Amino acid sequence: MSTRQNLRSWEILLTLLFIVPVSRSEQNIALTGIAQQSSNQDERWTAGKAKDNCVNQDITQNCCVHTAAGVYKQAWWRVDLMQIKTIQYITIYYRSGSGYRFGGYSVYVSNSTDPTPQGILCYKDNSSLSEDVNLNPTHLCPYVAQYVTVYNHREEPKRHDWYSNDAVLELCEVQVLGCPIGKYGNGNCNNYCSESCYRGNCNAITGSCFYCFPGMFGDFCEQPCSANCKITCVKDTGHCIECINGKHGDLCDVDCSDNCKNKSCMKETGYCLECVPGKYGDDCAADCSVNCKDKTCMKNDGTCIECVLGKHGDNCAVNCSDNCKNKNCTRSDGHCIGCNPGKKGELCDTSCSSHCVTCDQASEQCFECIPGKYGDQCTNNCSVNCEANTCTKSNGQCIACNPGKYGPSCSMDCLGQCKDNSCQQSDGTCTDCPVGKHGSFCNISCSESCLNNRCNAESGDCEECAGGLHGGNCSMPCRNCDRCVRDTGYCLSVCSAGYEGNTCQMKVLQTETSDGNTGTIVGVVVGLLLLAVIISTSVFLIRRRRQNSTKKDSFDDISRKKIPRTTHHNYSYEPDDYSAEPVTEQGNVYEVVDDGSKVETPAGHGNVYVNASDIAKVENTTEIPTNHDNVYVNANDVDKDSSANVCNNSGPVSIALSDLKAMVKAKMLNEAKAFEDEYASLPSGAIHEHNIGMLTANRMKNRFKSTFPYDHSRVILDKLDNDPHSDYINANYIDSVTLPAEYIATQGPTDKIVDDLWRMIWQLKSGKIVMLTNLIEGTKKKCAKYWPDEGEPMSTKHFNIVLDRERVYAFYVIRDIILTEKKTKSVRQIHQFHYTTWPDHGTPDPNELVVFHRRVKHYKNTLTGKMVVHCSAGIGRTGTFIALDALLEHGKTSGMVDVMGYIRTMRKDRVNMVQTCDQYIAIHNLLVEAFAMPDTLIPSMKYHTTLRSLCNDAPVNLTKLWREYKVTQELKPTYTQSDFKTAVLPTNRNKNRDPNVLAVDKFRPYLTSASSGRTNYINAVAVPSYTSRTGYIVTQTPLEDTVVDLMTMIMDHSCDTIVIIENDHVKWLPEEGKGITIGSFQLTHEGGSSVLANIDLMDVAISNQDQRYDARVRVFHMTGWDRHVSVPPDVPGLLQLLEQVDSRRKSNGSKKTVVMCRDGYSQSGLFCCISNARDQMKIDEEVDMFQISRQLLFRRPEFITNYKHKYQCCNNVIKAYLDITDVYMN
Repeated sequence: MSTRQNLRSWEILLTLLFIVPVSRSEQNIALTGIAQQSSNQDERWTAGKAKDNCVNQDITQNCCVHTAAGVYKQAWWRVDLMQIKTIQYITIYYRSGSGYRFGGYSVYVSNSTDPTPQGILCYKDNSSLSEDVNLNPTHLCPYVAQYVTVYNHREEPKRHDWYSNDAVLELCEVQVLGCPIGKYGNGNCNNYCSESCYRGNCNAITGSCFYCFPGMFGDFCEQPCSANCKITCVKDTGHCIECINGKHGDLCDVDCSDNCKNKSCMKETGYCLECVPGKYGDDCAADCSVNCKDKTCMKNDGTCIECVLGKHGDNCAVNCSDNCKNKNCTRSDGHCIGCNPGKKGELCDTSCSSHCVTCDQASEQCFECIPGKYGDQCTNNCSVNCEANTCTKSNGQCIACNPGKYGPSCSMDCLGQCKDNSCQQSDGTCTDCPVGKHGSFCNISCSESCLNNRCNAESGDCEECAGGLHGGNCSMPCRNCDRCVRDTGYCLSVCSAGYEGNTCQMKVLQTETSDGNTGTIVGVVVGLLLLAVIISTSVFLIRRRRQNSTKKDSFDDISRKKIPRTTHHNYSYEPDDYSAEPVTEQGNVYEVVDDGSKVETPAGHGNVYVNASDIAKVENTTEIPTNHDNVYVNANDVDKDSSANVCNNSGPVSIALSDLKAMVKAKMLNEAKAFEDEYASLPSGAIHEHNIGMLTANRMKNRFKSTFPYDHSRVILDKLDNDPHSDYINANYIDSVTLPAEYIATQGPTDKIVDDLWRMIWQLKSGKIVMLTNLIEGTKKKCAKYWPDEGEPMSTKHFNIVLDRERVYAFYVIRDIILTEKKTKSVRQIHQFHYTTWPDHGTPDPNELVVFHRRVKHYKNTLTGKMVVHCSAGIGRTGTFIALDALLEHGKTSGMVDVMGYIRTMRKDRVNMVQTCDQYIAIHNLLVEAFAMPDTLIPSMKYHTTLRSLCNDAPVNLTKLWREYKVTQELKPTYTQSDFKTAVLPTNRNKNRDPNVLAVDKFRPYLTSASSGRTNYINAVAVPSYTSRTGYIVTQTPLEDTVVDLMTMIMDHSCDTIVIIENDHVKWLPEEGKGITIGSFQLTHEGGSSVLANIDLMDVAISNQDQRYDARVRVFHMTGWDRHVSVPPDVPGLLQLLEQVDSRRKSNGSKKTVVMCRDGYSQSGLFCCISNARDQMKIDEEVDMFQISRQLLFRRPEFITNYKHKYQCCNNVIKAYLDITDVYMN
């Protein structure tokens, strides 16, 4: 069975924590242990005296221990049983007559020793009188543990006056009765527990199991749980812990009502959690009023949440006034929400002034005047020169003028020779000119060179030129041709004899021959023509045969075999006639010169792009310069000095990785002026030809009007049928630092070109797509959804597409997509990596993007094609990600990075890669993060061996795990008051339990529905879960004045689960069968029970009529984890709680979970760390504790600040999780 199958089969946590009373055994397993105590009164009363089998309670008989008196406020005695054992009873013999010292003691069992007290509390003495203290008690303590601790403490003021002033223990004997793990027997522990018992643990006398495997119950775990139990059942009774959806009752054998939404109801009562639309009540049997909007009402009393249009009242039974605009009124009192024209008042039953179209509902002021009127009361007349007699209400200025007039009141006559006597109202300038005129007042004649005397009314530029001319004002003659394009001078007619080229400026080179050779020349020419005809015919027949033959894949992977080491000549062409084929022969590179001969380029020199359309003359071109790396020449004017058009890697030299962080810090000074200057020096805009993307047939295939792929590096698709433009997609090959064509940068597809995108991915055999934009950001559509949802296949012209698997994480999504080519039925799996949290107008969190990048790189893929990267335009975020990947890979081997140099490399192949200075700075920060990030990911199969190597036998501060922890502390942020401005406002200071633990502004949950007199602040931070960026909200235990803020936060942020880590009674929770009021919130206890030790479960209904809020929240109260105890005392119980929390998260659309402890960080931070680590191990069969801790520390730096009790604890809990689920290998 695979690891994943094992994990899934153990998704439910086992019933390890059910407290099972254990029969008494007479074996004292403390006798072989080692005892310690907090202090000694003197050498007569050392720790071993309490486990020497002497039960005499007279301290003078030298049979008892005695800790130091009159010194300490805490005292403890502990025995180490040497290994984990099954404990049943603990019997204590205390010094006679010393109840005043023994009173208030506690007994703990645990599997570790530091700090004290620690572990599970077996007993706590609450005697109110000294004589009530039992000095020879026997306590039932049915746990599996290695340590037993007796603890006492004293504080001021005393809990009872009769208590001693200081903590002292005088134990004469402590007997621990039980058996070794896996054994039982009446007093001898010689028999082995049944294999049916989970982990072989059983009752020391009877052999009955303590715990069962999931799905079984009974004394010997011989009976199966009901099939309707969701997780498992109670060992003793077989009652289900939780039901499958649609069932309730002890055995989950009763159906939930069909009126329950999603058929979900409470296990104990069968009451619906939510109702289907149109129903209300505990069992959702009552109908909402037909006047409730969408037939939706409050579940508890049927009050409509909103009324249908035209109704108001609690049950929406009362009609709104006919004078209400759209018959819309408030539900509570029927007051109109806007009036019909001409009406005003709360019920719109009073008429406006006769000059008003509409007026203020509460006053006499007109909102809109009838035509011809203006003023507050619409009593003034508009000017007769206003068009349609209409003017602005406030000042009477005309909205538009009648023909021939201008000015605010249209009182002035238009000037000049305006067409139709029409001018601008603001300044009298003409809106248009008659033929032959231009200028502001149309008083300037068009140039005689303009065709038909037509020119632009504003600039005077000719619309078209008369024959033989070009230029804006048609002042330049065409060169060596009769007609040419106005803007470019490109000839539209045949060139004069002896010239060629688009502008007819290229002289045709003549070959001197003698008359005697004329026949020979003619013969050669005729022969060449015949040869050309034969070759053309052969090529045509071969291509036809290939088109008709069956291919394994209809779209071949041309990769960049046609591009990388070829000199491309982008000859200018007419818009509908072009060739995209390269010029290559036998792997060598040639440059075609004007006489048709070939000049060989030395091998090994890639990326030479020459646009040589208008080279006037090529002389002595027998050799191309040998250094061809990254040279691009725009050679329209090569006869002039072309050196200014050659881009090279000038700029800052490469920097050593060891200096990178310091360099970035230095350049960020002075508002990052150094970075801004560097970025401004980069070549920008379109620096190479991009004519193909601008063709009319291709323009609609571009998402943006100004972003086109360069012709020399564009991805060329296989042409379809007879469509000459079907080879186009807005995508370019991008080089890495050392290799050509390592990436594909493209735009986010529009709906029109989804099939083209899949054609490209298929043709290039790409297996990975990196998507860096969301489909919609703000109100703008950024990308078409080119993949289907699960269970809903998608089809394009050439492909069938199925989403095989989707995994959603806190800041990215991974989709495994099955792509089937329709023609050949060939199937491939494509992996899409979708980064979902790149801010619309910002830069990504460096840690999150680097973790995402690492996930992309580590993901296994069988296809050989290059990675496709896109955002929306395919230049900004895309360039940032590619730069991170390329520079990181190069830096690992060279120890150097050159960010500016690499951006130049990208920009030679695609316009404006890395679109903003902020993205330029972000690349540096990403590289600092990436090079500093250790590889701390551990797969489940290697977890135990790796953890042992990290925690070797060296002193703690020399272990690898300690060093890993220290790096998390060095990298965590240091926040200042500017980061939590709201928390330190005078109105909010008293809301913080600890003035040194505050909520950072950018991570705190805002209270959007705060009641009058309350601010929007609560001391809480949003914390990512493994699958949601804000899966948890961590907060402090509320103060008396902040409970209402907690309720508001639960409402505003749709929280439906609360985990409270607090040993004390929670005062703000309602008692069973009762309700309480907190501000405008009503809380009602709706039952609930828990089979988990030291965890109380209750469902609480929370409603707020003012806000139309009605919800049910489940509360898990962890009573066994005292705030004085750093680590969770009951790891299996914590893991089972996490399973239940995770189950709720999956079933409720990933609503947020509130986690609180007293200070808001110590226990709650550890809880979130363990939760995220467990989720990662469960979902991906691997864990990265370093990254999990870093992300938590970024939100609240106080979270994980202790090595042994926090960081090491998280690692140990994951080890325990793997042990429980039995999926690891030694």
